[in-house]
Amino acid sequence: MNIAINLVGLSHHDVGNGIHSYKDAYLNLFKNLIEPLKKSHNVSIHLHTYNNSEIENIKKIYNTNDITLLDLPEAGDKNNARLASNTYIDSLKYFQYKTNPDFIISTRFDLDIDVPINFDFTKFNFLFKELNNWDNNELTTDTLYAFPIHMLDDVIESLYDVQENRDGRFCPGLFHCLYPYLKKRTDDIVFIDDEHSTVQISNKFRLGRYKIKK
Repeated sequence: MNIAINLVGLSHHDVGNGIHSYKDAYLNLFKNLIEPLKKSHNVSIHLHTYNNSEIENIKKIYNTNDITLLDLPEAGDKNNARLASNTYIDSLKYFQYKTNPDFIISTRFDLDIDVPINFDFTKFNFLFKELNNWDNNELTTDTLYAFPIHMLDDVIESLYDVQENRDGRFCPGLFHCLYPYLKKRTDDIVFIDDEHSTVQISNKFRLGRYKIKK
């Protein structure tokens, strides 16, 4: 199987809420996700990020020249949710016309995956349900999605639904309310982990800026 790892968003940036850096996560990404997959599959890496001083190091670490490099807006616009969501959607559109993998794993540069991950290659994989926000609002973490290529169009359209908030749902963050929109298009949905958590407190999947520095 041909699997594409889509690393998207801030790769080494401080936009006012802590540093978002690949340095906090790349070792475990290789250890717990990429290297295990390589034992049975062909794995490629696409980077879709904003320019920064670490770009050459980033290319070397991920061993790829398959990169879409964007300019980050001037200060004051860096937290623009529309920019972030468009960047994410555009990163997936890349696979509509540039490559044709069998399966896409789309995640952030700064998500520290501290345990091995298993995927259902026939379904859309959410990482986990969000603590205190699943029962009433069906929110999930938006830090990792994985799905077969035949779902790509439905995923992109569902992301647009979230961006426009077509149902007027409670949706803090970028794509936390993707689940109910995607559910309208497919029932082939699973959760990788059965915990209800957040990337602020999880012992398995946490953003680097929330981890205690040793």
